[in-house]
Amino acid sequence: MECIGTEANGGLATYGEYGCDYDTARDFVVAQAFLMNDLKKYTEAVGYSPKNPRGMQTYEDMLQDFSDWWDDPDGEWWYDLAMFYFDGHEITDKEREAL
Repeated sequence: MECIGTEANGGLATYGEYGCDYDTARDFVVAQAFLMNDLKKYTEAVGYSPKNPRGMQTYEDMLQDFSDWWDDPDGEWWYDLAMFYFDGHEITDKEREAL
């Protein structure tokens, strides 16, 4: 599934298929950490915060989850992170034409 999302630097990027800016949703999500260049900011940007009531509170929690999900680069979790935190969604024909 070809998707589009907003990168940490404000640009748009496609992900989810070979030939996109990022082959997988995992690649897209992880690349945002490098663009932010701030682990604390990134950790909070993807929902891991001491204020989170669901238990995802630290970067260690994030790293554990990423480790658990790593072998499934197109897993639902990566798409959820892209959707909820980087405006990720399946690309529309109109968006495709605009690129």
